This record gives sequence, structure tokens and C-alpha cells, in this order.
Amino acid sequence: MQENVNALVHRIDGARMRELLVDFANVQSVNDRALAAAEWYAGLLRASGAVEASVRREGLVAPAVVAGFPGSTRAPALQFVGYLASPGAVRRRAFSVDGHVYGRAVGSSAAGLIAAAEAARILATDSPLPGGGLLFLARPMGDPSEESADYARLIAQGVVGKAVVITSGPSRMVPVAGMGSCMFQVVFSAPSELGMASGPQVTVIDAAHLLCGALRRRHRALHGECDSLAGPEAIVVGRIGGGERFDLMPGSSWVQGVWRYGPSRGERSVRAEIERVARRAAAACGATALVTMRVGRQPFWLDQTLPLVRALQAGYHDAWGSDLPVGGCCVPCDIPIFLAHGVPAVCHGPRLAPVRAEGGEECVATEDLIRLAEVYLRLSVSILRETARDHESGSSEARAAVEPSRLSQTSLVGQGRCP
Repeated sequence: MQENVNALVHRIDGARMRELLVDFANVQSVNDRALAAAEWYAGLLRASGAVEASVRREGLVAPAVVAGFPGSTRAPALQFVGYLASPGAVRRRAFSVDGHVYGRAVGSSAAGLIAAAEAARILATDSPLPGGGLLFLARPMGDPSEESADYARLIAQGVVGKAVVITSGPSRMVPVAGMGSCMFQVVFSAPSELGMASGPQVTVIDAAHLLCGALRRRHRALHGECDSLAGPEAIVVGRIGGGERFDLMPGSSWVQGVWRYGPSRGERSVRAEIERVARRAAAACGATALVTMRVGRQPFWLDQTLPLVRALQAGYHDAWGSDLPVGGCCVPCDIPIFLAHGVPAVCHGPRLAPVRAEGGEECVATEDLIRLAEVYLRLSVSILRETARDHESGSSEARAAVEPSRLSQTSLVGQGRCP
């Protein structure tokens, strides 16, 4: 990687990326937890210069692509994390026309992975990379608890870099604050046995209605408690139901929803408030309430002065000619999973273009794909060079990671354990 960074940028192959993006989007995985897409992407990383690229399944809920581009030290310096398209039938095959790629999940998942692979391919021509090299991880997006469990298992196995870039998410700002999400279910139970309805009376259905009203009022009030970066909190009731038959007094009812809360509020605060309004609604109807909750993602704050954030902003400025501001993310993301393990993480995805062709579900312009690969390339060079400088300066962390043996040049995956 002795070449000038601008010279490396000129080697980005837009036509190649466009063809790969179409092929990747057309890989159909319906009943195999995206295994076909995982195997395809692992093959692409091998062809791009990865020393190790495999699909891991043992002990995981979903298959995960793990690949490494080795550096001069054993622990990987930078990790790219992306999402494979969730299994599902493709209504129409992806296609390219007029400098744009159209298809299912081309922007939300595939484009970022293709751009990151292109950046790694260019850097790999000067292997081993300075510093710790690059690490890749890609898995299907699914249930938040399943994702968290798989990430925890992989991190415990050492599949983690010193810094992480998630290849999806906002494209025009760096999220340094983000919402958490807490899914809740409230079940109201009637104390009496079921019987034929004999006239107007208060039932557990009314309790569910009262709870929904209370949550709606709280949702409106939350807009006055807006976080300066993450934005306003929100309570969404997605499902409500109850009763067994139309002519019987219902024995139970239920309400399901999600509370998206900011960094200043904790899970315990959310639980306490849900339980309080649920008990109040139950008492008004002579019922009992059972509340269950599950955290999908934790809220997060990210230090804006981190080298990873600065490197992303600098790479974006060089690629696009404009600044990349910091901001908040109102949709929960995977950044807090890595922050919880002491690993700084950012997310930066492709720009989505308007869908103008018939049958296109998402659209990405080839020119924007080239710019995204340039951002990833410049970011990687910055982080790798910084890691190499830390190593040369003899920092304690670098000295612990150095192993100038043949193994350090050929084995990268699984060597990135957090201190």
C-alpha cells in the first residue's frame, strides 16, 4: 500500500461492481437462512484476495461469512460488518440500466458489501497490509435477539476488529447517538370464568383500550423530551387482540408494541412506566396485567473525536467534496453491540436513488457505488496507517499484538479478541 491514496482510488472498477451487485442481488435464498448468498459473498472475498473466507454455521442461528485480509500484525485493525438479504422470494430479477442497478435489497444490504469488497481487493494487491489488516463479517438481518447472540458468539471467538464499519445505514451523516428499542407485551386476564355476554359491561377488552390510550398520550408527550441528536422517543402499538368468540365474555386480551428510547433513558425506566400504566388500566376493569419485555437494541452515544469517526468524515469529504455531519439515528442499529465490547463502531451505507424503472424494488447509481467504495478505501487506509504507526511507536497494545511470524501473515480470522 505504498501508492498514493488517489492512485488507489483510480483503480476502483465501477463496471465490475455494477455486474457483481446485479449477480449478488439475484442470489435467491428462500429456505436456507441465506446460505446461498453467504457462500456467494465468501467466494467474492476469496477472489478479492482474502486469505481466509468461510461460511460459519456451527453454534450460530444463521450462517455468517467470515474473511480476513492479513496485515503485518495479528489482530485485525478494521472490520467491515454487513447484512445479507433476508431469505424471501424475489419478485423480479435485479437488472442494470442507464447507470443504475435495480433490485431487491440492492441498497439496504448488497451495495455496501460490494463496495467494501472492492476496497479490500485494491488494498490486497499490496498484501500484507500495514497494521492489522481487514476483517469481514456478513450475516442475514433478522430477529434482534438472534443477531445479538450470534455477534456475541463470534466476538467470543475473536471475530472482531479494533474498529468496526457497518456497511448500511445513513449515507449523509455519521450517527453518534441512537435510539434503543424495547418490545413489550401486556396480557390482561379476567378474574371470572367465561360466560355468555348479557349486556354492556367492562371487560379486559376495555383494559387493552385504556392502555392504548395511555400509551398514545405518553407518545405525544415524548416529543417534548426530544434528544438533541437522536430525536424524539416513540411508542408504537403494533398489535392488539383478545377474546375467543364474538358472543362470549373475553377471558383475556393483549397489546404488543415497541418503545424506542434515547440514550438518557434506561431499560428499567421503560419497564417501570409500562408496568405502571398497565396496572392502572387493569385495575379500572377488574383485571390483572402481566407485562413481558425484551430489549432489541440498546441506545448509544459515540465519541465524535474518535479516530474512526474522523477518518470516516475525512474519507467522505475527499470522495464527495462536502462535509459529513454528525447526527442521530432514530432507527435502532448494531453499533451498541460492538460498543458494549469496547469496540468503536460507525455505520455508513450507500445512497439510494429514486426507483424510476418498472419492477425495481431499490435502486443504486453506479457513480454513487464508486464513491462509497472510495470512502471505504480512504477510511481503511487511514485506520491501517494509524495502526501501523502505533505499532512502530511501540505502544503497549501494539507490542502485545505483534508476532512477526509466518502465522501472522496468513492467519487473521479469529485473532481479534478485545482486551
